Amino acid sequence: MRNVSGIFLKLNMKNSKITSRKYLVIILILLLFYTNIIFAQENDSLKSLLVTGEYNTIVKILEEKLTWEDSLTFFEYNILGNSYQRLMNFNKAIALLYEASKLQPSNIQNLILLGSCYDANGDEISAKLTFMKVLEIDSLNQIAMINLGKILIDIEEFNLASNFYKKLIQNDSTNSYFFAQLGMCELKKGNSEKAKVFFEKSTELHSANAKIILMLAKLYYNENELEKAKELLKFGLTHNSKNKQLNKMLADILYKQKLYNETIMKYLYAITINDTSANVYQKLGLSYYYLSFTNTYINSDVRSLKLREGINALLVAVDKDENDPTSFLYLGLCYKELEINDTAITY
Repeated sequence: MRNVSGIFLKLNMKNSKITSRKYLVIILILLLFYTNIIFAQENDSLKSLLVTGEYNTIVKILEEKLTWEDSLTFFEYNILGNSYQRLMNFNKAIALLYEASKLQPSNIQNLILLGSCYDANGDEISAKLTFMKVLEIDSLNQIAMINLGKILIDIEEFNLASNFYKKLIQNDSTNSYFFAQLGMCELKKGNSEKAKVFFEKSTELHSANAKIILMLAKLYYNENELEKAKELLKFGLTHNSKNKQLNKMLADILYKQKLYNETIMKYLYAITINDTSANVYQKLGLSYYYLSFTNTYINSDVRSLKLREGINALLVAVDKDENDPTSFLYLGLCYKELEINDTAITY
């Protein structure tokens, strides 16, 4: 009987230890569970602040936390870096996102944000390496390829940039931006014919892109395809009538074609949309001068008015750039035609 009671005593003690251990495990699980709930709530709160644009509040909360803790979680480093990036403090953003990348080296979202910050901060080599790392993890990541292509053009690695844009086009042949960037690579490499083909495809896909229309029009202009350039620019202006560069280039083409009435109207319009450079006023003055020799005005009193309009424009050109002899020359010629010879000689 003594042996049996001893056995029961031992079993009770053992069960008691097991029960205590179970309680301890349960308590630890509950603590972990509630801690995770608190962390999740804090993370949700920070996410809400990011969405509502309260970046300074996020900075205040997490920078304060950093003063009494050695480090932050991956999420906290990432969202703090994200906030600094949106506040345009790229140095701080880079430092924090780099810390986040140590905790999760394969987190693509964090790497893309880090690469974008390097790029915005002018560190194109670090940006390139970061986006290359993204592509090592996900070889088809479109965001990384788009960013990398732009950076490669900036650092004049045009062949490698071309390869990325060709890959992007394989995945999406309807994206005008990819064709435009590929055209830019070819243009930078000196292949104007290939560039023209890609720019034409880009404008076919997205006709309202003023930048691409302008580059393509310049290629036409350089090859003396003036009518093509003119029609393209007019088409571009139907979508963006106040674009200074499109208006100015169209005026220059009209001037080259000696269509002076149209040229004058276009330069006058350019001035109304605040393109008030010396060159615009000079070309306007020259157009009035040449127009005065056309059959319509040569034997008319209106001729004097045209010459005086030319003088007015050229005087502004001289005021804006007193080192350009062309404006002085044509001022002299206008006064000579008006038989104001002393002033003509002066100019």
